[in-house]
Amino acid sequence: VNYQNYQSADYKELIEWWRLINRQLAKTIDHIPAHKLQYICVTKDPHTLERLIDDYIQHMNHHLKQITG
Repeated sequence: VNYQNYQSADYKELIEWWRLINRQLAKTIDHIPAHKLQYICVTKDPHTLERLIDDYIQHMNHHLKQITG
């Protein structure tokens, strides 16, 4: 994060960038076949793809609340 220099960026550009990236991710998620959501992804601990998607959405909602107050 430090090297991306977000603290010096225009906040409107950051919000637009964040919105566009998450919009594309949402479109991608919408096209994942249901049976593939149960695939296991190995990170530090194994989780289903569905669990990782749910965790990401919760994490992004947390940041959205930080932005909107």
